[in-house]
Amino acid sequence: MLISISIANAHADEDESPAPEPESGVGVMSEEVARARVFSAGYGEIQSIERIERYYVIRTVRDGHPVLVKIDVMTGEMIEVR
Repeated sequence: MLISISIANAHADEDESPAPEPESGVGVMSEEVARARVFSAGYGEIQSIERIERYYVIRTVRDGHPVLVKIDVMTGEMIEVR
């Protein structure tokens, strides 16, 4: 009896539907990673960070001057705006 149960369970596992696809948010850069990238690129203190559509918009400083940096959350591309 025990053998037939384990065989039935093995076949039941084969009939299960595949795992669902990952949500679209998978692969999106976290805010913590964005902050680390800003610091490693030589920018100073972060005054603000905001997610706007596909970008983190970060107000920071470089060489004592205010700077606005955008980071693409999908590619990680960093763009200094001003």
